[in-house]
Amino acid sequence: MKPGLAALLAPRSLKDFFNTAWPDEPFLVHAKPSRLKGLVDAKELASVHALAKVPCHAVLAQGQHLDANRFGNIGVAPELAASLLNAGVTMYFNEPQFPSRSVWRWAHAVEKDLSLAPGTIRPSVFFSRRGPGARMHFDCTESFVVQLAGRKEWRIAANEHVPFPPVNYLEGAPLPVELAALTKRPMKAPKKVRTVVLKPGSVLYLPRGWWHATRTLEDSKHLDLLLAVPTWADTFRPVVEAIFARGTHWLTPATAPGFAPEMLEKLIDELSGG
Repeated sequence: MKPGLAALLAPRSLKDFFNTAWPDEPFLVHAKPSRLKGLVDAKELASVHALAKVPCHAVLAQGQHLDANRFGNIGVAPELAASLLNAGVTMYFNEPQFPSRSVWRWAHAVEKDLSLAPGTIRPSVFFSRRGPGARMHFDCTESFVVQLAGRKEWRIAANEHVPFPPVNYLEGAPLPVELAALTKRPMKAPKKVRTVVLKPGSVLYLPRGWWHATRTLEDSKHLDLLLAVPTWADTFRPVVEAIFARGTHWLTPATAPGFAPEMLEKLIDELSGG
């Protein structure tokens, strides 16, 4: 099959995906990895040693026993990756700059199928040994998890507090100001979760904000196609900033308390093309 969303989600249909999942519900596929030729067999993915030679945005260590930052990760030197993995630490290669053109052909094809701008998909790779995996957390990006080797258990649940969070969050960590502004409830994962097991060739679409924790059943390797999908706020912010940039009246000191009614009316008028 040629690179693209149809091959990624086969044998399930694109119609099924768009009607039942995209962008806010999970979608699970179990199929042979052979349909993903050029993606799962890239030479950089052959081993942790091979990937450690590829420039990355960051190489991060994850572990239940690590005193990690609020996202559950600690930055490490690439040359330590193999030793840390052998010690049972999950290695997270954040946004490798894959030399293999085939990986980017897949990324660009999926972006096109989802009507997303080039560069929206940012691949990352996880290597992990059998045992406990990532603690319960959620991310501020959508993603397609592509299982390359081994079996990995995922426990997932919808976010009942902030369905589309602007930042990542690790359960039990101090609440970031970005999340505190959106909810007054304690930020905890629901007790009722859905459990899925990924095996080589499996693909899990995980929406933005969904809680998830993992347990590695066999030594595992998976590719995470992160999607930095723009929000409506991202879309409209440049429009508002452009209005502010072309009118000297917007540079007038805002001495009135709160919003001056006439200036708010003027902003609405200019946004509507007046």
